[in-house]
Amino acid sequence: MTIVDASVLVAYYIVDDAGHGAARRWFGASGRESERLSAPTLVVSEVVGAVRRRTDEVTAARVMQQVRRPGFLDLRVVTAALADRAAESALAMRLRGCDAIYVALARDLDDELVTFDQEQLERAAAAVRVVRPE
Repeated sequence: MTIVDASVLVAYYIVDDAGHGAARRWFGASGRESERLSAPTLVVSEVVGAVRRRTDEVTAARVMQQVRRPGFLDLRVVTAALADRAAESALAMRLRGCDAIYVALARDLDDELVTFDQEQLERAAAAVRVVRPE
């Protein structure tokens, strides 16, 4: 399983995003369809909010339906315990709160984190395997 950060999904849906091509290729890579992708439930609001700020309401609503589509992502609930581990990661790695949740989830599941977020790539590498979608 792979943990996918909101930055990758936003790049996938926003054509003029600098990472759009890489995100499209990563999602289209052979076998990606059969690989389980996970993310914390907050990914839905992160992605929809980012898409809405850069596009229109209709596009953002369509993206929300796609991200929530059964089987697209294994959405993981942010429990109090996960939030506590994320807070510890934020403290130790100087990460933003939401970014730390992705790191804590990757750590809990012993999975890699795929992201375009430079701070996650640099600061979380000692705790989990963090890669760009390329």
